[in-house]
Amino acid sequence: MDTYVELLKSRRAMGSARRDFLAKRTTPSQVFDAEQELKDLGPLRAQLSMFGSTAVHALDDLALVGFTQWMKAISEWRDFDNIARADPESARKAEEKLEQIKTLSENADLIEKRLTEAILAEADFKVPFKLERWRSFFRRDFVKR
Repeated sequence: MDTYVELLKSRRAMGSARRDFLAKRTTPSQVFDAEQELKDLGPLRAQLSMFGSTAVHALDDLALVGFTQWMKAISEWRDFDNIARADPESARKAEEKLEQIKTLSENADLIEKRLTEAILAEADFKVPFKLERWRSFFRRDFVKR
């Protein structure tokens, strides 16, 4: 479960970067430490491979692909937006890219929602160990008084 907690924190940061960009047009580097995220990604992915379910692993793969596509679209938008004032064609392309970014953000949000649902379903399946239940069992059937 610790691996899942770290995974959700990481994906929440990615989602926050997407929302901030759409709201304020801030670049992801202003709200999201991509370098640190990439540094943490390797160990987290290794833990997920060892301890995560196949469903969660597959959904996380999709989330990472979605985030990569989103980051690429942001970079392309920034290039068009930088020269939009001087070039009307670049302004049009920047607007088209912005619409693509909105769609990519919606898709990524949906994937992350499914990832969270899968993790919660696994967490709900786990039954906590209740020591008191076992103590009463042993006292009743195995311990003579």
